[in-house]
Amino acid sequence: MNNTPPNINFSKIETLNYRKLNLLNNKVYVKRDDLIHPIISGNKWRKLKYNIEDCFQYGYEGIVTFGGAFSNHLIATAEACKLYKLKSIAFVRGEELNPFSNMILQECYKKGMDLRFISRASYKEKKRSLFFEEKSKRFLSLPEGGSGFLGIKGCMEILNQEDGFFDWVVLAQGTTTTSIGVLLSIPMQTKLLVVPALKGFNAISEMKEQMKNSNYFSKYIDLKLKQVRVASEYHFGGFAKTTPALLSFRKEFLKESGINIDKVYNSKALFALKEILKNEKWENQKILYIHTGGYE
Repeated sequence: MNNTPPNINFSKIETLNYRKLNLLNNKVYVKRDDLIHPIISGNKWRKLKYNIEDCFQYGYEGIVTFGGAFSNHLIATAEACKLYKLKSIAFVRGEELNPFSNMILQECYKKGMDLRFISRASYKEKKRSLFFEEKSKRFLSLPEGGSGFLGIKGCMEILNQEDGFFDWVVLAQGTTTTSIGVLLSIPMQTKLLVVPALKGFNAISEMKEQMKNSNYFSKYIDLKLKQVRVASEYHFGGFAKTTPALLSFRKEFLKESGINIDKVYNSKALFALKEILKNEKWENQKILYIHTGGYE
């Protein structure tokens, strides 16, 4: 049993040793946010950090949140709440599911998360709830994927000035919370390449919407989004979908680099970077890949 709290000091920037990325004098580095914690790793902890603080500051009983059957956010929330002795409730999309439908749901259940499986129609309505109270107990309502102002605030701390300058920062994209946090923290000269894990996902529109919903970030929308490039064609069939080619790449990457990557997010983003570097023949670029963690 791991009772050690997440530690952002474990995250570091190191050279990414994978020959198919380091071509034409490009220099590729990786930000190892996956080392923060075995389960609450990468952007999962960044998005949870200030929400956990709010639970204690405002006396919430715990966290109620939302997600699908393969949500890394759910298992990270379950682990964080267990670690900090808070209750956790999750509304899970799909009434046909149960706590033993897959390994992620099983682990959430084992960690004490109250899993409530609801229809997709009910899920859409329920996840709009801003407040949740049960048996006179107040819970912090955390949006799907840990999105929102506090999540963005946490993700703005992934990079800082001491990390140096990069021509490109690259990362996988889900709710766009991490993308926005990173975008707001990088200099104007740096470009951000995002790789959505969802099929048919309008990344720019979603980023605009999240930034607009926050009065603090809204004034930066038009200026900062000019730095973003979206590689939307590397979803491999959709969220949590995969192919033999992607699994083969993941295996090769682990063997050569020594870094494990999940198949839902990071495998797709790194595959996209590999293909873009090869097809567009990028040269002399200093590139930082942000490893956002992920649970197998």
